[in-house]
Amino acid sequence: MFKLHSIITPIIMIAFLSQPAAAVDEYNSEEVAACVPVGKIAMKISKLQAQGLEQEFIEKALNEELREPLSLWVKPISALVFSKKKQASEKTIKEAIGYCLQTMKSHKKMNHTAYFEA
Repeated sequence: MFKLHSIITPIIMIAFLSQPAAAVDEYNSEEVAACVPVGKIAMKISKLQAQGLEQEFIEKALNEELREPLSLWVKPISALVFSKKKQASEKTIKEAIGYCLQTMKSHKKMNHTAYFEA
């Protein structure tokens, strides 16, 4: 008679190992490259937060420093970073990049739908 773990283990391993291959097709290199600066914004906000600076001050300073397209990301990424104060900054940076990629994906889907509706 088979033991349950002898059947489940190979299935879990296959599912676990196939995830990166499936994620590769989800985003193209241009989308990932466009979201790297958003990760840098999250990193900078995390460092400034660790220095004890206030959220409003950080947002204002970054908005003055960054050019227009990137400055649009300051407020939502700042909210993300400040909501995750106890979380490791590396994880927060990954979440910021993931948020950017999901936003780009939803915009791409909306533009695609609008194009076919017109």
